[in-house]
Amino acid sequence: MNLAIGTLTLDPFRQLLNGQAPVAMGGRALEVLSILAEARGGLVTKDDLIRAAWNGTIVEDNAIQAQISLVRKALGSEAGRLVAVHGRGYKLDVEPAEASVPVASVAVLPFANLTGDADKEYLSDSMAEELIITLSRASELKVPSRTSSFAYRHLDKDLREIAEDLQVAHVLEGSVRSAGERLRISAQLIEAKTGFHVWSKSYDRQFGDLLELQDELAAAIASALRAEFGIVELRKPDFEAYQLMSRAFSLAMTNPGNAASAITLLDQAIDRDPNFARAYSLRSGFREMGTDHGVVPSNVELVERDLRKAIALDPDDPFPHIAMASNHARRREWHAADREYRFAQNYSNPEPAAHSGYAAYVLDVMGHLARGREHMLRCVKIAPASALARVNLAMSHSFAGDHEAAAHQIEIAAELGFPREQAPASPILAQGAAEKGDYLTAAEWFGKGMPPPLLAAGGREAFRLAYASLAGQGSRTEAALALERFVAAIFETDNLTNHVFGAAFMLDPLVRLGLFDLAYTVTGKMADTWDAIGHMSNVWVPVMWVPHFASFRADPRFSELARRVGMFEFWAENGPPDGYHFDGERLVPKNEP
Repeated sequence: MNLAIGTLTLDPFRQLLNGQAPVAMGGRALEVLSILAEARGGLVTKDDLIRAAWNGTIVEDNAIQAQISLVRKALGSEAGRLVAVHGRGYKLDVEPAEASVPVASVAVLPFANLTGDADKEYLSDSMAEELIITLSRASELKVPSRTSSFAYRHLDKDLREIAEDLQVAHVLEGSVRSAGERLRISAQLIEAKTGFHVWSKSYDRQFGDLLELQDELAAAIASALRAEFGIVELRKPDFEAYQLMSRAFSLAMTNPGNAASAITLLDQAIDRDPNFARAYSLRSGFREMGTDHGVVPSNVELVERDLRKAIALDPDDPFPHIAMASNHARRREWHAADREYRFAQNYSNPEPAAHSGYAAYVLDVMGHLARGREHMLRCVKIAPASALARVNLAMSHSFAGDHEAAAHQIEIAAELGFPREQAPASPILAQGAAEKGDYLTAAEWFGKGMPPPLLAAGGREAFRLAYASLAGQGSRTEAALALERFVAAIFETDNLTNHVFGAAFMLDPLVRLGLFDLAYTVTGKMADTWDAIGHMSNVWVPVMWVPHFASFRADPRFSELARRVGMFEFWAENGPPDGYHFDGERLVPKNEP
């Protein structure tokens, strides 16, 4: 439930909002605020705070007072609602917030697969996904995206909570059963606030009638909401092509290593139906996914051709624009990427990836970290139960040096099912530990998140030696030699994925140890590859903007690298990176004349 603190709002996922704008807070301060708010005006003792916010670790009174001061600062003009009860604890004046939810709004949850066959999960998913796409065509109807709704598949939340998270008045849930060639689809449209079933119906159909049933369901839902939503008549693809597309999606999203097999299925779908827009869009995305994971050769022309075809066939779908923006970023066409992401953000039903992609692949790369964090916060606002959205927000906090806020988001992501030991969660936790001087714990977290090829190249041992040296428990010379061997092992292969992830991991210990020559060898190799193939993931770039890389950026070679990958052209139109200004053609920190 949203809680009102005067004019401010604390949402269920512990985000403080001033209107629609998130209020910047450190993770610990936000945790303290949430604990106080959840008491609903009751007394929270210092022992309560220590137990909940510090996991029972003994802390001094001044540590608690420091966090209370940060909470008061964040509350601004509402700080008077936080009252200290002398010698006992604190009280915060809160009340339930009245959310303005449009009546014409519905979240479509993933349909339950009751066929008894796990391989038919794609049927229940595709039914819900098609309804989301169809209903989203109605300009007056708010429909959360697939990313937002499907995040609740395995969460133990009732419908009222889900509706409150997604700010909708209605929830649609359903199930799919099968017997031979027959399907039974059941669906219920529920008014979330009361639990009243506005509409429910079961349909028995032949397997081949699935597409017609999806349109019939969408029309029935619109009628049940008693409004003219302007749902357009969508072109129905060939049924076999649709099944091939659904199987391809399920295959690739289960395991990115299956991208090549998914592309083969989409080739077959397009052969059957050359005007199937979503098949083109997915084929382009899976081609890039496969390239990133080393299972599909890079082919920029095919990716762009498929995206342009998808946009031409279905201009109302934001996904091809998001994919086109990512494609431009991979090609260092920064202005075009910026334009496409902005275009995708203007659709009436917001898509989280339009914001998270813009932050990760453009703004964070360019050092516009504050704007990047703003867009990651918007992504979380759209999809609050998405574990990946939470991890992406944690990454933005980490880039900004706010490691408490980053750790807080990782904990929420873990509650939503994202393992702490999986990248990028583990490197984020590693950075936080290193910034506290706990270098041995940092090495452990880096090792947990390393992909198998990096481990095979000696990454775990190299990082152990590097961070032991930083902790004063090992030889810097030995660490440097181990890191040199690690770099050589990564780049002696032709696997682009290993290069990208290797660079993203290895720059931190190189910079912390002051091994700038080796660090610039790594970035130079990455730029060489980018020049050679013209198309590459840029996820290794944003780490260069973290605060403790300041001395690395002061090296003249950083400006040379920035020019080489096109940053100066972007900055000329969009302004310099955070904390910097131009002195003629030189990029210099703002604290320097």
